[in-house]
Amino acid sequence: MITDADLLFCEAQDCGQSASTFVSTNVYDRGPLATGNAGVASMGSGRPLYFYWLCEETFASSGGATIKVELVSDALVGGHDANSIRHYNSGLMDASTGGTPIAAGNFAFAPLPSKSIDGQGEWQRYLAVLFTVATATTTAGTITAGIVEDPSIIINHASALNFA
Repeated sequence: MITDADLLFCEAQDCGQSASTFVSTNVYDRGPLATGNAGVASMGSGRPLYFYWLCEETFASSGGATIKVELVSDALVGGHDANSIRHYNSGLMDASTGGTPIAAGNFAFAPLPSKSIDGQGEWQRYLAVLFTVATATTTAGTITAGIVEDPSIIINHASALNFA
């Protein structure tokens, strides 16, 4: 899998947070939309793209926390929130130490849909990832997320460079 820095929403983003919703480190700007399309645009035809997220550090929480990962789009660069258009939703996942937390190396990927997954509409200009930590605080856990052309091999390798 070859990743593109422009399509990387976050790299090992710290999700050890109190119960809240927060946005990925990076936001992808699809560019200005043509006049007359009411601020929305289809992803169009072409090569399929995939959204992925990868757990880099195992999650931990003493209070039974859950986490949800969502790919969203919005018309405003800083407007990613509960009202944004959803294009991927992981559902609630266990982040508690007492349960079966999301472990390092776990990942998921999904093809980018042509519209929203909940019938809200078309893609907006700005794409981001929303993380929602619920029920309790997570004390550990990091996630990398982005868009790729081929998700068939999602493996992180140590650097092959050696410096003397």
